[in-house]
Amino acid sequence: MTLVVGKGGVGRTTVARALAFAAVQRGERAICVELAGDAGGGTAPPGSLVLDPAAAVEAAETPVFGSRGLARALLGNFAIQRLFDVVPAIHEYALLVAALELTRTYARVVVDLPATGHGVAWLGIAGRLARLVPSGVSHDQAARLDAALRAPGTTALVVVTLPEPIVLAETRVLRSALRVELGRDADLLVVNRVPAVPVGALQGARALGDPAAAQLAAWLAAREQVRTEAGAAADGIAAVWLADHPTLPPVAALAAELLRPRASVTA
Repeated sequence: MTLVVGKGGVGRTTVARALAFAAVQRGERAICVELAGDAGGGTAPPGSLVLDPAAAVEAAETPVFGSRGLARALLGNFAIQRLFDVVPAIHEYALLVAALELTRTYARVVVDLPATGHGVAWLGIAGRLARLVPSGVSHDQAARLDAALRAPGTTALVVVTLPEPIVLAETRVLRSALRVELGRDADLLVVNRVPAVPVGALQGARALGDPAAAQLAAWLAAREQVRTEAGAAADGIAAVWLADHPTLPPVAALAAELLRPRASVTA
C-alpha cells in the first residue's frame, strides 16, 4: 500500500494517479484509491476507485457484527448514525481499512489522503483504537491496520511538495508529524512543478549576449537556491523531481517521469 500525503494544492491527487499508472507500466496490478468528495466531483478516471465513507464503514463493521446485512441494519439506525457523527475519525478509519483490504486483490494500492494535517491525523487512528479496545474483532482489525501503517515494507509513505520555501517548511513539519504518529519517516519526497530552464531564455542568451546571459544566470541561481531548500526538506529520504508544465500534464507523462531513473536531490 502506498499512502500519498501533502499540503493542499501541491498536485497530490495527480501524483497518486501517476504512481498507480507507473506501477501498471511496471507490470503490477495497481489501483489509485480516492475519497468521495475529493475526486473531481466524485468521478474517478480509469485505474482509480472512489471510496464512499458510508460504504467503507459498513464493510469495516461487517466482521464485528457477523454479517453485512446486520451491519447495514444497525449502522442505518438514526442513533448509531448520530454517534458516528461525533466519534472522531470513524469514517477515516474505515476508509483506511477498505484500502488495506484492497491489497488482497491488487499488488499496489495507492491512496490519495486528505491534505496535510487531516491526512497525518488519519495515520494514528488505528493505533489509538487498538489501545482503546483491548481485545476482540475490532481490536484485531485495528492492530492489523496499525501494524501495516508502521511497517515500511508493507506501506510506503510518499510526501508531495512544491519548490517553494513556505511549502517546503510545512513539508519538514509533516515529516516530523509522521515520526510522532507512526514512529517512522516518509519513504519518498516528490517535488512537484519544478521549473525547467526556459527555452526562450536560452535562445535569448545566445542571440543577445551578456544581458540575457546575466538574466538567465540569476534565474538559475534562484532555482539552485530552491533545490538547496528542497534538499533540506528531503534530508535522509529519497526524492524525485517532476518538471513544471504550462498546463495540467497527463498522468502518463508524470508516470514516465516517476519511472525515469534520477539522483536524489541530496546527491
